[in-house]
Amino acid sequence: MNNRIRELAEQAGFYVDDAGKVWGDPAYHITELTQKFAKLIVQDCIREIEGQYGGGPEMEDGTHSREWDQAVECISAMVRHHFGIKE
Repeated sequence: MNNRIRELAEQAGFYVDDAGKVWGDPAYHITELTQKFAKLIVQDCIREIEGQYGGGPEMEDGTHSREWDQAVECISAMVRHHFGIKE
């Protein structure tokens, strides 16, 4: 299991054993944990998109393309909307 996935599973309330097997807490409905887990993954992906591509490549004059920034913002917004994630 990917370490980041493991961290997100634990944040969502799952128990991850030493072998990487994910267990749901019997006090919670597994669907609630699964939904929270999925939301954390989507939010992490959005942060990665914005972190890796925000600002875009530097142009000759040392500035960044506003169109590039708008495209990154648009992609992030589309992912949020698609998965129903509020900012």
